[in-house]
Amino acid sequence: MATAVTVTKTNNADIDGLLSGYKWSGAISYSFPDSSSDYANPYTGGSSEPTTSGFASAPTQMQTAINYAIGLINGYTNANIQYAGTNGADIMIAQSPSANPTSYAYYPGNYASGGDIWFGTQYNYSLAKLGNYYFVTALHELGHAIGLKHSQETGGPANVAVPTAHDDSEYTVMSYRSYVGASTTSGYTNEGYGYPQTYMANDILALQTMYGANFTTQSSNTVYTWNPTTGQEFINGVGQAAPGGGVGGSANRIYETVWDGGGVDTYDLSSYATNLSINLNPGASSVFSSVQLAYLGDGHYASGNVYNAYLYNGDARSYIDNAIGGSGNDTLVGNAIANTLNGSFGNDKITGGGGNDTIIGGSGTDTAVYSGSEANYAISYDSATQIFTIIDQRSGSPDGTDTVTGVEYFQFADRTIAGSSMIPPIVIEAAGLTKLDQIGSYYFLDPVSGGTG
Repeated sequence: MATAVTVTKTNNADIDGLLSGYKWSGAISYSFPDSSSDYANPYTGGSSEPTTSGFASAPTQMQTAINYAIGLINGYTNANIQYAGTNGADIMIAQSPSANPTSYAYYPGNYASGGDIWFGTQYNYSLAKLGNYYFVTALHELGHAIGLKHSQETGGPANVAVPTAHDDSEYTVMSYRSYVGASTTSGYTNEGYGYPQTYMANDILALQTMYGANFTTQSSNTVYTWNPTTGQEFINGVGQAAPGGGVGGSANRIYETVWDGGGVDTYDLSSYATNLSINLNPGASSVFSSVQLAYLGDGHYASGNVYNAYLYNGDARSYIDNAIGGSGNDTLVGNAIANTLNGSFGNDKITGGGGNDTIIGGSGTDTAVYSGSEANYAISYDSATQIFTIIDQRSGSPDGTDTVTGVEYFQFADRTIAGSSMIPPIVIEAAGLTKLDQIGSYYFLDPVSGGTG
């Protein structure tokens, strides 16, 4: 059995605002009791939930949701959470009218009810499917049982709430706010399948602060893809749990955060025909399809479909490395490491950012974007490979050294220029006062400079 221990503050409100002050130490067990007798008697610290008339096992659908959530936490962290059947455990999950009208959980504690989760009987939790309220309730309550508090409330070791800008469902499943600035007392306003499908970036960082970060999760080279009509995620071609069970329609939403422990990783959106906005920076979000954005209520939509987890203690292993665009006019933004950004089809705008990046425009009229003025860069062109090399000569080389191919325009801070204007002409033939020049795939008759007059 695990032991509950205290947690110290980090002085980072994005983390401290989620810390209850308690966590588990040692291997953590969880179970789905099917009898009141599975609980300690007396049930210290609790409210007689096991002995209240109407006690029942957690609905099968909520057990599925809890198992899914535990898989996520084990993937994010070094917590060792193990299934213990229907027996006594550190975290025991069941249903009781005592939890009405909704549900609640106890923080980790060295007493009978510590870590236990109770679902009430007034809501039909058998309707739980990935992306809906019932399903995310399992993630929320398990968050409490593992040591997270509500983001909008003060308390915990630092006695702070999560900063307002991050206190909503886009950053944490522990918030009562559907969107930034929403009420915490009038209930959630998300559409039916507009709830987070994973723990979100602040949750993940707080969990890792308590239990350490798991860098073995997807630590090899990993390709992430999503289905434009169902929202289902595929990891190296293997389908994951699908929103709403994969029915599409109003369940076709993508609202998740990706944690990847290492390797060379790629967001491959080549199956999309929409105008993508892909950002690989930690904590940033990407929009694949406006149709697949979660509606959060009162005119508010999620800012993205997929959010990137924050770095843990600055460890670069969890960066997403590469992105592949679709057939629309896409915007791709890299991060601080070396990225390969492939616009594929359409008229794309690609920003490598830091690191030595490989930028591939693909077909269409594409633009590579740089943060400095043109004079800040050394630009060369290899006519044999048709590759530009762009070297940032500023102090620290903030844009790195990029290799660029298939791009028609270069956008600098002071001007945008055509790539063809940066290609030195190749003299194919010269006769008298005229020469035939090749610039890229174009040929020009030009006068020979000098001459006899």
